[in-house]
Amino acid sequence: MPVSGSSVQNRYDRAELGTGVLGWVYEYVNTEPVQKLDAMATGLELGVQLEGDWLHQGTRTGKRLYAPGSVHLISPAERYSLECCARRGEPGLQVGFIVYPEEARDLGADAADVAFAPGVTADRRFVEFCRAYQAANDGGTPLDARDARAEVLRFVRARLEIVPTDPLVSAKREIERTFAQPLYLEHLAQAAAMPANRFTRRFTARFGVPPIGYRLRLRLNEAARLTWSEPCLGLRAIAERVGFEDMPYFHRVFLREFGMTPHLYGRRPQLSSSSVGSSMFAP
Repeated sequence: MPVSGSSVQNRYDRAELGTGVLGWVYEYVNTEPVQKLDAMATGLELGVQLEGDWLHQGTRTGKRLYAPGSVHLISPAERYSLECCARRGEPGLQVGFIVYPEEARDLGADAADVAFAPGVTADRRFVEFCRAYQAANDGGTPLDARDARAEVLRFVRARLEIVPTDPLVSAKREIERTFAQPLYLEHLAQAAAMPANRFTRRFTARFGVPPIGYRLRLRLNEAARLTWSEPCLGLRAIAERVGFEDMPYFHRVFLREFGMTPHLYGRRPQLSSSSVGSSMFAP
C-alpha cells in the first residue's frame, strides 16, 4: 500500500469500543496530498467527514470527493484508494470506525456474509453523533464506549446487505478465524473444497491478494492494534500472539506495511506532528 507525501502533521486518536469495534478521530493539516493506494479492508469501515475534503475510490462506490457531512463506506475485502490534504489554514477532520463482524456477533450475520449497500449516505443523527464523539474526545472525556458502540452498530446494521456465501468466502472466513495459527495452504484450501493451486488462483482473482498475503495482512493489523491497546506487552509477545516466530521478519514486514517500526507505531504521538505510514487508519 504505497503512500505519497512527505512528513505530515496530524492528530490521530484511536480507541477500542468493545469487542469488534474500533474508533478514530483523524485531523490532518498537511497541504500536500497523502495517498493510500490499492488497500483492502479487513472489516466494515466507515468515515464521516466533519471538515475538509476526502477523495475516495472503492470497488463498490467509484471515485468521489467527500465533503463535510458525508460518509464513505468500505466493505470487507473491498479494495480502495484514498487521498486527503488540507487547504491552507483549514484542517481536515474525520471521525471513523472499523467493525469486525466476526467479533461483533450482534450484527446478526457472519463476517463474510455482509457488505455495505452501495449509495448509502449518512443520516443527520449519525453525523451529529460523530461530532459529539469528536468533541468529547477533544475535551478529554470520551463518550461511554458501550453507548458509542451501540450507535455505530445501529448505523451499520441499517445499511448492511447480505451477500450470498460461496466456497471462497468460507475460506476467507477460515483465514480470519485462524490467522495466528501456523497452518499450511492446503488446510486453507480445504475450506474452499478445492486443490491448493486452484484455490490460490481463484482467491487472488476474487479478493485481489493471495490467501497467504491476506493472512499476513491480518497478522500485521492485529499486531499494530496490540502495540497501542496493550502497551505492557513486549514486541516479541505481540509477534508470537499473531503468528510470527521470526522477529527480524516481523520487523521488516511491519515497517514495509506501516512505514514505521512496531515500537514507534505503538508509541507515536497522537497530539503532535508525526509521519503518516502506509496505513492511515490501521488498527
